[in-house]
Amino acid sequence: MKLVLLLLLGLALVVVVLLSRRALLVLLGWLRGRLERLGFNTRVPATWNTTWVLMWAALSALLLIAAFQVLFRTWLVLAVLFFGIPEVVGISVKKDALPPLTHCIRHFLPNFAAFPLIYGLLGAIGAKWLQFPHPWHVGGLFALLGWLTDHFEVTYLDPDPGNSELTPQAQEAIDRNREPA
Repeated sequence: MKLVLLLLLGLALVVVVLLSRRALLVLLGWLRGRLERLGFNTRVPATWNTTWVLMWAALSALLLIAAFQVLFRTWLVLAVLFFGIPEVVGISVKKDALPPLTHCIRHFLPNFAAFPLIYGLLGAIGAKWLQFPHPWHVGGLFALLGWLTDHFEVTYLDPDPGNSELTPQAQEAIDRNREPA
């Protein structure tokens, strides 16, 4: 009798795992579609090394967490090792399989998310290092500044709503953005 119960319990566990795996795959598929509709890229380009991109994600997370946990000098050494060296490798050859972090950020994050995130983290980390009492408040202000920068940059690249002609600077910026990377 105990053997039958154990077998049924084992079978039920297998069914739950398979169903939850299927449910997880459905959820991840829905999430991917939703993110892509919002402008996020969720796929690594075929010409990029996926391990390199995952390395950037892991090292970026490590450096951001470390910025709040260790002294500035310690973080600086970590940044040279875990950002500086891979960045030099990434920028040394154009259009290879090992992109620099900036290219990864540009590919995966739309500008409306990247600018506030980068500015906000810079503000919060700087405030922490400068021993401000509320670093996340400063980070919030910097994130707003990042969003405003992006918002006005995008607005100024479009024609002036009160004038149908593009300024020379706007035309140059549009042309520069259309050039193949």
